[in-house]
Amino acid sequence: AERRLTISDKVHGTSTDRTVDASRFHTVTIESTPQRVRWLVDGAVVVDQPGGAPGTPVIPAVQALVPGDDCGRTPLPASCPGPASYPQVLDVASIRYWAYQP
Repeated sequence: AERRLTISDKVHGTSTDRTVDASRFHTVTIESTPQRVRWLVDGAVVVDQPGGAPGTPVIPAVQALVPGDDCGRTPLPASCPGPASYPQVLDVASIRYWAYQP
């Protein structure tokens, strides 16, 4: 509904918002090397963070979130900006992983 994509890097503690065309699919890419972590949306770099990933496994998470406390509850909490439109849909065609090859 907001046409916003938020990329949160919990390893480095950063967050980046991008407005996207919600009527089409997008490709989100994460490139993690010992030197840096880069996030790309449709091939364009949106985050280029120096410092590699930790030495432990990193788990990707993909979520569709409704803004506010819990705008799906009845009655709506006072902090909710208004009723959310339902259904909320997030289509994920695939998640692929390749090991880093130096």
